[in-house]
Amino acid sequence: MILLASACSTTQAGPILFAAASTRVAVEEALSDWEGPPVRASYAASSMLGRQIEAGAPADVFLSAHPEWLEGEVFLRNEMVLVGTITDCVIVADEHVPAGTYARQGLGEQSYVSAADASAVVVMYEQAHCSAAAIYRTDLQEPWEVTRVLATEPIEYPMAALTPEGERLEAHLRARHEVFVEHGFR
Repeated sequence: MILLASACSTTQAGPILFAAASTRVAVEEALSDWEGPPVRASYAASSMLGRQIEAGAPADVFLSAHPEWLEGEVFLRNEMVLVGTITDCVIVADEHVPAGTYARQGLGEQSYVSAADASAVVVMYEQAHCSAAAIYRTDLQEPWEVTRVLATEPIEYPMAALTPEGERLEAHLRARHEVFVEHGFR
């Protein structure tokens, strides 16, 4: 778990944001009115980002898709849904990333096809690798319809400034919460 004082930064070129892959579109929109040095953002599975921070990767703010990877105040909530009808297999994120953990909780025993992260699940479903996919509600696209909401532990996204330099960026993102709501987060 990332402790708030455990990260380092090199902010001369702008703050560094590590954010869960599932937040990319909303984060980029929320940063569209950022006034300051350009934000350098890295989007990936929270587990991967957390390990990078623990290994000393510079980061000023971390937005995680699971509280296991960050001691921080919950900023967003989401839910896992099933799209399509299970006739052969279900695409889910790898079990080592939050989306995969949540999907497996909600689906139980199924025939899974694993994808690297939440974004890869969407791409594979678009390419018709399986008849169904477990995705975050925020990844829902037209004309997809939710077959069912999957029962999981609460899906919470904590966020925290990891350095004093990250406090302004964290405050900006929190002030733009309505952008995240427009993208389906709660």
